[in-house]
Amino acid sequence: MNHLQNQLDICVKIEGMVKPELEKLSEKYGEEDFRYQIIGRPFGFIMLQKLMVSANLHTFQSREWYGKLGITDEQVMKQFTDRFEIFFKYMGFFSFYSSVESVFRNLIRALDSTNDGKGDFQPIFTYILKQLDLRTYEELFHFCSCLRNAVHNNGKFLPRRNNNNRKMMFNGVEYEFKYDKEIDFFYPELLFEIEEEIFACLIAIVNHDDVKSLT
Repeated sequence: MNHLQNQLDICVKIEGMVKPELEKLSEKYGEEDFRYQIIGRPFGFIMLQKLMVSANLHTFQSREWYGKLGITDEQVMKQFTDRFEIFFKYMGFFSFYSSVESVFRNLIRALDSTNDGKGDFQPIFTYILKQLDLRTYEELFHFCSCLRNAVHNNGKFLPRRNNNNRKMMFNGVEYEFKYDKEIDFFYPELLFEIEEEIFACLIAIVNHDDVKSLT
């Protein structure tokens, strides 16, 4: 259960990082303002994930819980636990990253009145990060794009435009996405590490002078 406690610890760390920013944004702009939503919308998914990790400690990791369901076979328990982990990390990532994409599309409309925020996500996050001088986060979003491609394809990396493998860096570690192969490195801990980095980016965005001056 140590890995679950580690996941919970990261959730608490993210919560401690984000909550003060949300309080400042709420006081300055109100909770309906798009700047509040840039952080607030994805933050809701972190709180849901925190609840799910806490619940997991007392359900899928508990022999007593399985016993109440009439399940006593250790192998069957492991199968259900493994399936839940796959569901948790895939749905956790997809819902969180989709919310980030949504707030980016709203932001680009605020930054550029000629841009309707439609189309592929890559040109949108590239434009925003360049415009706000936050290009150090570009590799993070390219990494997430590859990861989402694999999540969409039940773990297999199947890019639309070519059949090449991709090597990506995240937090000083190199990850390889092999064409038409299942990724073998996407653990829940990686999900939370990605979310922590994305929130660092979102906080930098809402504190940027160009974003603070928007009306």
